Amino acid sequence: MSARRQNQLGSFFLAACLLLVSAGPPAGAATWKSIGPHWGSVEAIAVSPQSPSVIFAGSIGGRTFSGVNTASSGGIFKSVDGGSTWEQISSLGARSIAADPKNVSVVYAGSPSDIFKSTDGGASWTGLNSGLQSAVLTIDPLVPSTLYASTTAGFYKSTNGGSTWALKASGSGRYVVDPVTPSTLYRAADSGIAKSADGGETWTILNNGLPSGSAYPLAVDPKSPAIIYAGNYVPAIFKSLDGGASWSQVFQVSGNHPSTQACVIDPLNPAILYLAIREVDYSFHSWGTVLKSADGGASWTRIQQNTWPIQAMALNPARPCILFVGYGESGSGLAPGRRRQLDHVRFHEHPRVYRP
Repeated sequence: MSARRQNQLGSFFLAACLLLVSAGPPAGAATWKSIGPHWGSVEAIAVSPQSPSVIFAGSIGGRTFSGVNTASSGGIFKSVDGGSTWEQISSLGARSIAADPKNVSVVYAGSPSDIFKSTDGGASWTGLNSGLQSAVLTIDPLVPSTLYASTTAGFYKSTNGGSTWALKASGSGRYVVDPVTPSTLYRAADSGIAKSADGGETWTILNNGLPSGSAYPLAVDPKSPAIIYAGNYVPAIFKSLDGGASWSQVFQVSGNHPSTQACVIDPLNPAILYLAIREVDYSFHSWGTVLKSADGGASWTRIQQNTWPIQAMALNPARPCILFVGYGESGSGLAPGRRRQLDHVRFHEHPRVYRP
């Protein structure tokens, strides 16, 4: 595929946000530059741990709105130059992507119909006949043949690279793996937070200090995994210093009916966190905001706001000053402050570059 074609794909099919730390305006004075695309809803972003210049993005087709048909824009996209250019490598709609941490050629995608696997860097994909639809995938960082899949039907585990799957917990939820001891898992669900110390075989509820109700997202400190962060419907950010045994609120999220959507931690400096929230007004317009903390969650600064709702975030593990953010569709039109005549270019306000 020509470089020109790759650039066109990058402009029209990828929704990602590139965050660069460099000399520029004072902290809080965010400047963003769009890098595309203008259709679809980006649900997943995965940066290869082995080769961070390789990035995958999964998109789900959008909907028809005011004469703009976005239904055919889903797919899997790949960049081999850190996000400068993009190529569509599959028409599969993907709600999650997991990149093998030890083999850059192996990638998994959770689609609305099945879990798919590629062993050639995304050039071709094979359905695993898992029977698992719209699975959110997590991969063991030390033993990549072990994968976890979260679906509305339950939580499943594979120990053979996706060939077979076994149910480990019923009900829906989101899961994270302890990066140091991957047999330790955490689950965020409507009932709160639970922990497994045996790879998902048994679970213990960890709600000491948490209000009742749903909890999401979860993030585990990559250097000190006893430190965990959790969002809550309150909405607020809670922190545990003892592996989830107890929790304390560290931040109250403000905004227009906000809810926490995603949280990522800088792997080199875990005191730095990024939080995506969703806000909604009384007309049911929804939009996204990105916040940053440099003190372990004690205080936060808005570094981007009034974007389209945020579906996914991922940091470059080698250069965690680079943050990718994937956007979805607003609940019913353009985000507040960005209302204008709708056309195929302006259907989404997309990624930008922030320079603190």
